[in-house]
Amino acid sequence: MDKLFIGIRAEDKSYMERRTPIPPHDCKYIMEKHNRIQIVVQPSTKRIFTDEQYLEVGCMVQEDLSICRAIICIKEIPLEKYIEGMTYLNWSHTLEGEPYNMPALDVMLQKNIRHLEVLTQLHSLMLELQEQSHS
Repeated sequence: MDKLFIGIRAEDKSYMERRTPIPPHDCKYIMEKHNRIQIVVQPSTKRIFTDEQYLEVGCMVQEDLSICRAIICIKEIPLEKYIEGMTYLNWSHTLEGEPYNMPALDVMLQKNIRHLEVLTQLHSLMLELQEQSHS
């Protein structure tokens, strides 16, 4: 059975950003409950949880997230760091159409990116991941 890789991106919008979308204990739960899922964490020296804490619960820690089916993060992503064809799930408010987010929407269209805004689409993604883990 092939693994379904889900990435956790290191936050770099603000030097003070320490949050993470999924803490290590939840990563462990997800991977134990859905043994097909492997969580890949981008290293970070400022995240509230250390890379070692993610390794201890079975996550992979590596810079390159291109093997992932989807990447989860908290805030906006620098335009040059979008991976073509990737699915992103975050809390960026990009879909609200704020003027400062228009360049991101353009890049998403150019790079065929699927963008899921957590506040409106979290339930849909969880159902999709659950279906994929059963197939």
